[in-house]
Amino acid sequence: MHPFDVVHHVTFNTVEVPGLLWLLGPPFVWGPVGGAQEPPEALRSYFGGRWYRERLRVWRKRLSRFNPLLRTAVRRASVILAANGETERRLLALGAARCLRELETGIVLPAADPGGSAPPDRPFTIMWAGSLTLRKGPRLALDVMAALKGRGLTFQAVFVGGGPLRDSMHKWIRDLGLEAEVVLLHEVSHGAMGRQYAMSDVFLFSSLHDTSGNVVLEAMSHGLPVISLDQHGVKDMVDAESGIKVPVRDLGQVVNDLTDSIERLARDRALRVAMGQAARRRAGDVYGWARKGELLQRIYRSVVTCRLDGVELARSSQPTAVNTPGPPSSS
Repeated sequence: MHPFDVVHHVTFNTVEVPGLLWLLGPPFVWGPVGGAQEPPEALRSYFGGRWYRERLRVWRKRLSRFNPLLRTAVRRASVILAANGETERRLLALGAARCLRELETGIVLPAADPGGSAPPDRPFTIMWAGSLTLRKGPRLALDVMAALKGRGLTFQAVFVGGGPLRDSMHKWIRDLGLEAEVVLLHEVSHGAMGRQYAMSDVFLFSSLHDTSGNVVLEAMSHGLPVISLDQHGVKDMVDAESGIKVPVRDLGQVVNDLTDSIERLARDRALRVAMGQAARRRAGDVYGWARKGELLQRIYRSVVTCRLDGVELARSSQPTAVNTPGPPSSS
């Protein structure tokens, strides 16, 4: 066998499937892994009859702590990369020696800042993109659009995506009286997505259960401020300068806070432009692929030489510590 210096398992983005590469012997790096996040009980109505399946998944995840393969992999790992705070806390509780918060995805910034390319006479435009499934929260987004219309705000909301809820979306749009405000597009090409970002003012991320959200980084890289729930991976991805995150306490509060956030940016152009510029900078500085490559090189050197080599990691003996290398990530 070739004498490898480091073994890095990057195959699955789930904390429940550690694999067996830690058996090979060299220092073992695992991740980024996610999956320990749980859907909020306060928003269970948006899952409809599938809520019981979500709860079964939650209990399956919680019971994984009794999996001996998982516990052994966690303890054998020299470094584990956790995609979000929930997963990091789960790994530390399982005895991880060193754990680093690091998103499982990254972004390449568009060649040029698309800001200012939209026609001046268009209405304030909100963009939503993702698969039309219950977990992505498209109905929550529509409820926010209805609340905005009730406040008298003039806007257009563009939903991009396909999925099993497409027919339901058409019905919900009619039932809420949003035919004039909401445009529902199918999946579009990468180039068309770039043009759609450029025609929008803010990005609404209403996902109820997500490790992170690739589309969030796309929106940020195109200079859009992000409005989201304050949970899971997006909790780290968006900071106070690049968007607005609302806490999840109860359904009415969530809809109201999301509506307030969008209305605030709709009425304050200077603020949303500043947030959009900050979002683009953050996407490139914190989540660029080049930075991720540099980080992995530092981790590999540190595990081979048995030194941290400047990489600060959360340790199981300090479960409240969240330290990140390079540009800081919000928590």
